[in-house]
This record gives sequence, C-alpha cells and structure tokens, in this order.
Amino acid sequence: MIIRRSLVMAAVCVSTLTAAPIYYPKQERANASTGFIESKVKGYWYRGSGVVARDPKLIFSCAHVFYDSGKWATDYLFYRNVHARSYPDSADGASPRGLHYFTSYANASETVGSETNRAFASDFTVLYGNSSFGPAMPTLRDGGSAVRSTRWKRIVGYPSEIDFTGARGFCFQHSTDWFNYRSRQLRGAYHEFRDVSTGPGNSGGPIFVRNDNGTEAVAGVLVSGWTRLAGVRALDLASHTMSGYALGLQDRTLTFRNTNRSNLPDGAYIARTIPVSGFDGSVAKLSLSLAITTATRGELDVYLVSPSGKTRWIQKRSADTADNLSVPAMDLSGYFSGVNPNGTWKLLIRDATGGAKGIFESCAVTVSAL
Repeated sequence: MIIRRSLVMAAVCVSTLTAAPIYYPKQERANASTGFIESKVKGYWYRGSGVVARDPKLIFSCAHVFYDSGKWATDYLFYRNVHARSYPDSADGASPRGLHYFTSYANASETVGSETNRAFASDFTVLYGNSSFGPAMPTLRDGGSAVRSTRWKRIVGYPSEIDFTGARGFCFQHSTDWFNYRSRQLRGAYHEFRDVSTGPGNSGGPIFVRNDNGTEAVAGVLVSGWTRLAGVRALDLASHTMSGYALGLQDRTLTFRNTNRSNLPDGAYIARTIPVSGFDGSVAKLSLSLAITTATRGELDVYLVSPSGKTRWIQKRSADTADNLSVPAMDLSGYFSGVNPNGTWKLLIRDATGGAKGIFESCAVTVSAL
C-alpha cells in the first residue's frame, strides 16, 4: 500500500556539487529476515514489506498496509527473503494468525487523514503466529534516538517502483546504501529523513541501525516517502509493549506506597515520592489510593505527576466543607495508559488556605503493566 509520500528505500548514492547525496533503493538481497507482504482489505490485495523482529513468531510492519477506510485486512501473507521478478505463489506464503495495532491509527486516519503526522505516529503493527517465521532481528527499545543520531542506517524492503528514478522494483528485495543522516522528529515516534528516497510497496520495511561492532538492529519501520524524503515510525516503549502482548506476555500488578506521615504546611506544596520499578512495558492500568486527614477537604490542592512529567489533578480547592480526603482506589488508567511506569511518581499536596492543620497519612500507586 502507498502512503503520503511513498515508502521505498534503497541504495545507489548520487552526489553533485550543490546537493547532498541522495540515497535510494537498489536491487539487493540485503537481509534474510525482511519479507514481502500481501494483505487483503475490502476485497482488494495490497503489497507492503515487513521484518521478523524481536521473536521468530513476530513480524513488524506498518498499519496502513492493513487498513483502508475503516476496514482492517482479513487476510495476509508473508514471504520472507523473496527475491524475484514475479509475484510469489500464495502457497509459499506464511499466514500470520493475527495482528496488533494502535487504535489511535484508525482514529487519526478517519478524523485528520492517513497522510498526516498524527496518523504516521501510530502507523505500526505486529503480526504474530504460532510458529517461527524465520530468524528474528534484534530491536531497539528507543529507536527514536537511534534514527536521530549519526549512526549508520539503511532501509530494506520491496518497492514496486523507485520514487527517485521511476524504475520498477518488481518483487526484488531492495536496500539503500548505509547513510548517517539524522532524522527530524515531527510528531511522537514519527521521524523524517531528507535526501533519502523510497517508493510504494516498501511500506513497513525495516530501518536498520548499525552498532559500532557492526551488528544491525531494527529501529523502526518505513511509513512515508517521496522523491527526496522518507518517513519512519521509530520503535519505542509503546511498540515494545504491543509486541509483548502479541507474544502472549501477561501484565503483572504491583503496588508502591508512601507512608511517610507528616503535617501539611500552610499554603506551600509538599511532595510525596513513590518510586516505581520492575516493569518491561507501558502502563495498562493504574490507580491511586490516598488518605489525608483534614477538617475541610475543599482547602486542599492535590495532583499526581508521572516520571515523564504528565500531570493529573486529584483534588482542587473548592467549596466542599466535608472533612478528610479518602481515595480508596481512583482509576487513572485512561489518563496514564501507555506511559512508562518506571521511575519516581510524585504526589504534590497543598493546604491552600492555611486553616486547620492537615495531615498526610499515606498514598499508594497500583500499576498493571508487562
């Protein structure tokens, strides 16, 4: 499937005295874990690219290869390491059991358009199966910092046409030469390279980043392109969590407490910290329990801050004259879902009027995550 500015990258490098080198796809069997994908959406077959990554039973690709106008693909086939002029025989394709995707992708596609930065930031999917699709490439948890760096990179996939030259790609695997351009972060996980070109059909193909020791790892997947531009959806904690669920990993639930009882000063905030650790994925569910003794709860200002700085008000100063603030288990999942739970959470508390002394008794954060 094609997106805003095509999706195909590969190698030949062209330079002039006035312009930076352009990296674009060339026919090359560059990576045995990368494959050709066919998907059936609303009765039509589309083509794209993908890569076996993290685990042999997982394939990373992009969502728009499997989605069109409110409908997700009903059938899909994966042909690993195919390299031919003609389309592969469907009998040779591996059939994934299902796929995971971000619901925010469909929402963005239908409300603001599929060829927007908002849609591209969620343009990622993981296909999964019961058996191996082939050798799995290692993945980077923080693909964004890798694609923004000057480390060496290349993009592999199956373009049907090369945007920069107009040449046909057929069903040959293609790759860019290694380049060390920095990407620009446009929105969330969506990044864009200048002077790197791709083409339709390369959608979902991996961008590899090379370490100093020469090993390659998947840092993201190709989601957009044009004659001199290429956009990638970098891997992050959210995509790592998605692939964990595709593997059948289960959330675990832990509770972290602060029982440092103390008086509330007049008019000034105090912070109660809650260190959280031990999770491998983003928040699936989160709740807060809190107990403050006070003569008038309407005099309190209380808010919770995540390790990344996301803030949620728990109590704002009001005309409420009831005593004490008791929160047995406030469900904050909808607000903090998807954030990294690890780190120090902070509960900020203030007795805004400086009346009768309040006392912080205890608080607890209960987290469910991989």
